[in-house]
Amino acid sequence: MQAPPLPYCYKCDGSSTSQCSRCGRVFCAAHGGERLASQSSVYSRLTVVSARVLCDECTPNQALLRLRLGVVIAIALVAGTLVAIMTFNLRR
Repeated sequence: MQAPPLPYCYKCDGSSTSQCSRCGRVFCAAHGGERLASQSSVYSRLTVVSARVLCDECTPNQALLRLRLGVVIAIALVAGTLVAIMTFNLRR
């Protein structure tokens, strides 16, 4: 009885290292890895950005995702600064 063959990368037939958490494809290090991805929360309207193991086919545009994350952080910093300034002025 022969041992079953190793899972191979879906693109290059190389030895696979991981499996995509979105579609289930197996891939080598050259055709996937840990990437930023957005995922909607089941219980609320929030979108969570986290690192997930994804293949190249399921990977969203990383530049757009990082830009969106940067804008959200900038808005939070500006809002926090405005609240701190208004709190400081009210104490006078």
